Amino acid sequence: MGVIRFKQCPSCNDLFDCYCESDKECWCSEFKLSADRLKMLAKKYTGCLCPDCIEKFSKGDIGFKQTTHSN
Repeated sequence: MGVIRFKQCPSCNDLFDCYCESDKECWCSEFKLSADRLKMLAKKYTGCLCPDCIEKFSKGDIGFKQTTHSN
């Protein structure tokens, strides 16, 4: 079954579920990012990003300020 981890986004500090170490395919595989974008993100952040932030980055919004998402 593997492990489902609860992580904190290094961009906005929101908490989210990460399935990268489980048998279930992780939600992040749904997003397509260019090699250049992935390199930029790897330089700026360590660890996984939350669904909201990775969606923004996949759409090209790479300059947004670090904020907490309101639910």
